[in-house]
Amino acid sequence: MAIIPAMCFLFYTMPLLAQVSRMPAYPLITHDPYFSVWSFSDQLNASVTRHWTGKEQALLGMIKVDGQLYHFMGVPELPVAPFLAPGEFSKADCQYTEEKPDGSWKESVYNDKSWKTGKLPFGSGWDNDAATEWKSKEIWVRRNFVLSQQQLNEILRNPAVLMARYDDDVELFLNGEPLFSCKDCYVSGLKEYPVDAAVVRKLKAGNNVLAMHCQNVAGWSWIDAGLAQKFRIKGVQKAKQVSVAVTATQTRYTFQCGAVTLDLGFLSPLLPDELDLLSRPVTYLDWEVEANDGKTHTVDLYFNFARDLARN
Repeated sequence: MAIIPAMCFLFYTMPLLAQVSRMPAYPLITHDPYFSVWSFSDQLNASVTRHWTGKEQALLGMIKVDGQLYHFMGVPELPVAPFLAPGEFSKADCQYTEEKPDGSWKESVYNDKSWKTGKLPFGSGWDNDAATEWKSKEIWVRRNFVLSQQQLNEILRNPAVLMARYDDDVELFLNGEPLFSCKDCYVSGLKEYPVDAAVVRKLKAGNNVLAMHCQNVAGWSWIDAGLAQKFRIKGVQKAKQVSVAVTATQTRYTFQCGAVTLDLGFLSPLLPDELDLLSRPVTYLDWEVEANDGKTHTVDLYFNFARDLARN
């Protein structure tokens, strides 16, 4: 009879011996709750690096091997060129109302003469640098803009993105076509969202309208939006991640970058018995590059971080 309890004990303890091959997130820079950057994907170059709360804090690493570029950390940002700049970039004229409008207010052809005239962004709050104060529960905004045929042809050749900041619930429309919506959410800064090509084709030479509806559910308020082109980056390849290892103080990656192997380490010496090291606000990054074909190669390393790392 003693065999049965022993077998049950083994059955329940065996899963505890299994090794974790994947993590929900990988620590890169870990000093304190405010200065803490992680990779949320198993591949370091598959997503933008983020604060542990999920807010983007982009680190970017690239390597050039004999003239060929590879990215091994983060995701290279495509160059952005606004063709309808958000109000944060340049205060933008628009028509608005705080009373629910009748009719097809989202369409490019609509009589908004009775609406008020204001400038984007609209908002209120402790960090308020809005061009027009908004303290009511809801607001409807129409931003008219004109495109020439030449501008339209250029826009249609590249992917488009929406640049928006909202607090709280928002609905956005382009010439009456749904562009973006979000309920029970807000963002504290301008964020980019890809625009479906079918929606971009709703643009026309002549007058267009970006229509906005935002609800201030609780707290402060904000609404701002614009449109931009994303230009494709040519000639950049993705480095092949070979391995990742995480210990108490380090996260180390190995990449295959053409004819060379790259080893990248993040070291945060958070040792509780070494108070001088523990209080030092430093993460050490080290790179090691080695040819994997026995030949000599020209190698350049690039490391960059976004300004969001130092914001607030």
